[in-house]
Amino acid sequence: MLYIRVELWPFGDKSRATLLGEGRIGNVGLSATPPTSISGPLYNYHATFSQPDDGRAYVRWPEVQVTIQDFPRERYSAFDLLLWALQHAQRRLLHEAAVKKTRELEEQEEWKKRRKKERTNG
Repeated sequence: MLYIRVELWPFGDKSRATLLGEGRIGNVGLSATPPTSISGPLYNYHATFSQPDDGRAYVRWPEVQVTIQDFPRERYSAFDLLLWALQHAQRRLLHEAAVKKTRELEEQEEWKKRRKKERTNG
């Protein structure tokens, strides 16, 4: 398992470190996708990224969990795996934000329709 800890060190002073976030990336096994001569064996991973709930974060985002499938770990480094996991997490957060906004807009439209109907019937 990879454990990632993101800290802010004001002016490089480790003794004043503030935790900004944490991540965990764990291997969940070989992929069902057959390996190729280029990729070698492919592995699947589960990643979780979170922030401390201390109210000090400038930007608050929810814990996010993602699955990385078919990662060719014999060709890439742990930093590449971290990058893949962060990209998956970012896409998940953006998708969830878009879905939420779409729901909000749909609810607003429904409210407008009900309001208009009440005005014409009332």
